[in-house]
Amino acid sequence: MIQYFPFVAGALSVVALSRLGSQRWMPLMTQPALRHLYMSALQQLAETRIRPSATLFNSLLTAASRDGDPFQCELWFRRMVWSKVAPDVTSFTSVISAFARAGDPDHSEKWFRKMQLRGLEPTVATLNALLDVCAKRGRLPPAEWWFEFMEDSMLQPDRVSFCAMLNCCAKKQDTSRAEMWFLKMQNYRIAADLIAYNAFIAAYAAQGNLDKAERLLLMACAKRLQPDLVTYNSLLHACARASGHQDD
Repeated sequence: MIQYFPFVAGALSVVALSRLGSQRWMPLMTQPALRHLYMSALQQLAETRIRPSATLFNSLLTAASRDGDPFQCELWFRRMVWSKVAPDVTSFTSVISAFARAGDPDHSEKWFRKMQLRGLEPTVATLNALLDVCAKRGRLPPAEWWFEFMEDSMLQPDRVSFCAMLNCCAKKQDTSRAEMWFLKMQNYRIAADLIAYNAFIAAYAAQGNLDKAERLLLMACAKRLQPDLVTYNSLLHACARASGHQDD
């Protein structure tokens, strides 16, 4: 009997977690040792009559997504379907986000289409994941298309949405579009945080425009934002590029 105790304890924990609110069990899923226990218990529970809830599966999908492991996400998604638990928009968003973190736009969009085929409506978090993968690859036209899709879907872009657009502009070294997106962010009455300023500064730094980069730094400081390593690295990059232009 002793040899079965770990499984029984794990199984009871899974059942208990499935009945708790997400705010209480999500912190546990961020701990690898505990997550491994629940994953092992779930695999054994699949062979019993006990069916885990969608809430618990979503917590495991979210944890795998945060780990940047899209293939683990896919495995849990399949396990969810095999367990006859209907995936919801949170389930799909976790898989989309996992592929976005891995810098894979094709699979992110593939899973988005799968979600649409199920008749599920995206959330801001879903579309932010697609904006994020565009930013990683510097795919500005697709990013702008997804942003427009967000607006057409009557969803309110948030700070994460605009930071993704600014990062995309920085990747493309497109300062004119960065200016436009920074202004649009203000029009939405969303206060720019340090991440937004860093992306904006990076766009000018890539062009060697030290004056504009420094002005943006002063603007950030005026907003009582504390520059970080990313900020100063961008300014150093701007100095190097500006020096190179002068030598030419």
